[in-house]
Amino acid sequence: MTGETTDKIATGCPRWLKIAFVASLAVNVIVVGMFAGHAIRDDRTGAGANRQVEWIIKLMPEDRRAFAKTEFEPLREVLALEQRKQRKHLEEIVDAIRSDPFVPETLSAVLETRRLSSVKRREIVQEQLVTTLAGFSTSERKEFADNIEDQIRKWQKLRAEQRASN
Repeated sequence: MTGETTDKIATGCPRWLKIAFVASLAVNVIVVGMFAGHAIRDDRTGAGANRQVEWIIKLMPEDRRAFAKTEFEPLREVLALEQRKQRKHLEEIVDAIRSDPFVPETLSAVLETRRLSSVKRREIVQEQLVTTLAGFSTSERKEFADNIEDQIRKWQKLRAEQRASN
């Protein structure tokens, strides 16, 4: 022995594993932030679970909007229930991150449950949209498609203006 002492404490954990853990944790925090931001935005706009339905109805041909509202009305409570579940999942995500010891599988399971709930909401709306459009004439479906294209162009123009100002 040379008489030198080392201040390093061996943890038995390779350096690359520590880096991977920190990177994984950072990604998880970003994902939770996105979910929380989405939930907060829903609350702030007041649109919540029915924002997608309102958007679809707005794009319907004017003379078919009342009919579309009637068709989508039964979905509102189902969608609101799914959104309440998603808000509960946010709390579970935060709890899973704070848990000590941290169990990555628990966080993954809650994130997956939240993702599936989001998919379920979209599927409910998509099924009703297909059913509703199946009852439209060719010209009504064309008008709906034209309205969607117009909205996409407005979004693209808005994004381009936002990028130009930044």
